[in-house]
Amino acid sequence: MKSLRSLRVWRLRKLDHELLQCEISEILKTKPLTLDYTPRLIISQNLKIMDTITIGKLAKSCKVKIDTVRYYEKSGLINPMVRTEAGYRIYNTSAIDRLRFIRKAKNLGFKLEEIKDLLELSEMPEADCSDIRERAKDKIDEIELRIADLNKMKTSLEELVKFCPGEGKKLSECNILKHFYEY
Repeated sequence: MKSLRSLRVWRLRKLDHELLQCEISEILKTKPLTLDYTPRLIISQNLKIMDTITIGKLAKSCKVKIDTVRYYEKSGLINPMVRTEAGYRIYNTSAIDRLRFIRKAKNLGFKLEEIKDLLELSEMPEADCSDIRERAKDKIDEIELRIADLNKMKTSLEELVKFCPGEGKKLSECNILKHFYEY
């Protein structure tokens, strides 16, 4: 049991080390390495490891599965800040807010393309509330149409249930099954 714990600690340290290397290399792309500007100076001045999270922590913080985060990444809704050399996805902590936005919009019936549109609008300085309001009103209209369709289906099923003889009858006498087989 102790060796399993030490293996986990080693993996976490390895991930932190890879994250550190990846972030340092990203920083060095913008500012060249000089005698006055070394990785140690970078770490003390710019690097905040606490501002980044792994895909597992991101998923757990928003109560979704890792595969969901990956799917949203493939859909272009969320992107990792960097990937380590080992392929680990590293996200900025602002990804938590973005993922919560996606989940809440999805729970209100917005499709992924619509959510992408909402996210883009939320980042446009020239957009205003009326743009978002218009999309919400469109979604309400769409939901009302679906409710009307569902009510029609419910009424049809209620009619079929009325004419079903129920218990003790053979399936050959079931009016619901007959209805499904009719032209």
